[in-house]
Amino acid sequence: MAASRKNAGVRMTRKQSTKQTLLTGIGVALAVLALVEWQVALFATIGLLPTFVLAFTGAGAHMMLKLQIVMFCNITAILPFAAQFWSRPSEFGSILDQLYPIIMVYMGAAVGYGLIFAGPIVAAMVLQALSQDRVRGLAKKRQALIDRWGGEVVSGGTVSGAEPGGMVTPPSAKLPEK
Repeated sequence: MAASRKNAGVRMTRKQSTKQTLLTGIGVALAVLALVEWQVALFATIGLLPTFVLAFTGAGAHMMLKLQIVMFCNITAILPFAAQFWSRPSEFGSILDQLYPIIMVYMGAAVGYGLIFAGPIVAAMVLQALSQDRVRGLAKKRQALIDRWGGEVVSGGTVSGAEPGGMVTPPSAKLPEK
């Protein structure tokens, strides 16, 4: 019991160190970018605020994956505007006055948050549809085998009800009485 608590503490430390490494890497990249083109670094810092909020306030299972999803969506939304600021740094103030770039960057982060919350729901729906399709396919194969070999191979000749192995015969698989 004490060993599992000790291992849990090691895992949390590892997760925290990975998050700290990620945030340190972002900070160093922004600092180097600020030395080269301060307008782009300022815009990237403002644009990455949703990522920083998740990094400092987020908790729970799969936190690093969630952080990476939001960060990559956020950076993807930043890149087109960063290229625009890089090519025309003198227009930095006039472009920011429009608020369009900031809104679009935050929409990119919103897409990341949407993927975090909607992704498991969509995945569950897809997996459920696939498993239902598989069950229908198995029921068709089962019915074909019953038609081929006869009803006596299923539960001593009775097709309805529970079968060996706990499988319940679907109503569509019942054979007419002879």
